[in-house]
Amino acid sequence: MSGPKINDLEKLFSSLSGEKCIVAAVSGGSDSLAMLHMLHDWNADKQLCKIVAVTVDHGLRAASASEAEYVADLCQAMNITHVVKNWQGDKPETGLSAQARIARYQLLAKAADEVSAKVILTAHTLNDQHETVLMRAARLENFRFDVVPDAATSPGLAGIQSEGSYCGPPNFTPIRLVRPLLGHSRQRLREYLNSKDIQWMDDPSNEDVKYERVQVRQAIEANSGNIPPAREISDFAAKVVQQRQLLSARSADFIASNVALNRYGVISIQYDHLACLSKNAAIWALRPLIAMAGGQDYLISAPRISQLIDELSGQQAFKTTLGGSIIERTDNMVRFWRENRDLRNVEIRPNCGISIQWDGRTVCHFGDQHRYQELLMASLGQSGLAIIEADTGTRIRCKPRAALLVQPTIYHRSNIVFVPGIGWKAHGFQPPACRWWSPALEFFSTHSDRDILRSVKFIRKKALVE
Repeated sequence: MSGPKINDLEKLFSSLSGEKCIVAAVSGGSDSLAMLHMLHDWNADKQLCKIVAVTVDHGLRAASASEAEYVADLCQAMNITHVVKNWQGDKPETGLSAQARIARYQLLAKAADEVSAKVILTAHTLNDQHETVLMRAARLENFRFDVVPDAATSPGLAGIQSEGSYCGPPNFTPIRLVRPLLGHSRQRLREYLNSKDIQWMDDPSNEDVKYERVQVRQAIEANSGNIPPAREISDFAAKVVQQRQLLSARSADFIASNVALNRYGVISIQYDHLACLSKNAAIWALRPLIAMAGGQDYLISAPRISQLIDELSGQQAFKTTLGGSIIERTDNMVRFWRENRDLRNVEIRPNCGISIQWDGRTVCHFGDQHRYQELLMASLGQSGLAIIEADTGTRIRCKPRAALLVQPTIYHRSNIVFVPGIGWKAHGFQPPACRWWSPALEFFSTHSDRDILRSVKFIRKKALVE
């Protein structure tokens, strides 16, 4: 099989038209090197944009530094800017793969910020999609690939999507994530590299059977258990994505029209409006809302949300906790707000131009005017609320009042200087720019769920002007 032709390249990279700078994640493996050379060939004649290749060195293997040097040499030959970003500090003893992935995207985003790029390319392939869907399907009971399940109950079966976004450290600005090779097999990419006499580096961890992905990969290669082929799995995932898009659109319309968010972070829904939704649409709407209220970095499972819906329907006076949120139904009103528990303090070190997230609900950007101030972000608490109300001479109206106690608050040497949700600041203090942020929704978001994110941003905007 020959490598992709120029018309394939036009199709692969058509979504990048208009971008002035593109960051390409390049490790030195076959997938990312093929992507880099294709991107270079696509851009060579037109010179549409600047390409910056970024190698993330996790420092987990002795050979990683030499692999980065190899990529640097290749980039120099192609006149492509190359940057190495190192994962520094202590490495976790557990959950290393997950933390390494987060660190990788944070470092890629930092590199993108430094060159004013708004898009990052990663070299996920059809093989990666095959493995991912199989791993997620293995966690389900009585699963069959010949029946497309409800997207609400099995969202992970959508697999890897060709486009999404990252919004996290260092500056919490959304960056597009594009995976142009998702429809191409690794074999085809390696044939492409061989046709150009380009060598690649093999990561030995890709053969380490302690990792689930490697086990699945080897099972695919051995064709054990009558595993469906990659293209069939990819088509299956595409059908789940279509379901997710439809479900996301219906749920987003509901959120924009029926969900109220006040400036204190309390989410309110009339129960009779919620009850009009199908079970799946209600699940899809409540998952992001509960994660947003509770500041969680994950979405609650669909079965647990389904159970919550049943509990809400069974009684008009109901109260529980879930995902860091308090959930309460009184008569026809359902409310979510942050539970007053596990609220950590964050010290703002003497620096300028830094963005700090607090409690998975708020991001504040501290500029040069805050340099060398001893600042701390924490919750307002009962005593803090008493101070604010005494200073203003006004009792703040909020239902429930408990939501006021968990307001993000900035302290200077133990004194309150800014409460963004309430809109109070100490005399002479120049407040940082603060906004809502939800890691479960925005850290990594998929293209199929963009309607949900838009609706959440819509109710946030309404809360600020009302």
